Amino acid sequence: MSEEPLYSVRTAAKLLGMSEYMVRHWTRKGELHHVRVDGGPAILFERQELDRFGEMISGLTVHEVAAMLGLTGDAVRAYSYRGQLAARKALGELRFDHTEVLRFAAEHGFVVRELVVAKVA
Repeated sequence: MSEEPLYSVRTAAKLLGMSEYMVRHWTRKGELHHVRVDGGPAILFERQELDRFGEMISGLTVHEVAAMLGLTGDAVRAYSYRGQLAARKALGELRFDHTEVLRFAAEHGFVVRELVVAKVA
């Protein structure tokens, strides 16, 4: 193991913008890899792993894209499945790059609505 700092579940949750419950959930599912120091009970994370996981889950969700374009989630999925709106799968969900959504909107004449994301403290 390297000499890099290790992060607690609480700190990992803050860095990833999710609840501690979800950090534990993805750890149990094997999607977010953790370490234990000297076999202790504490779940700790290396920064490189948090960065990897954060990159994997980044992007807009189907519901966020639907809200931006004034569509239903089913319509967004249909555009994606037809190859008109590029997406990738992350943890079983479709994720969309913001610039790809803007390209799609311009190409297909959609008016983009401002996406307001509320951050829960």
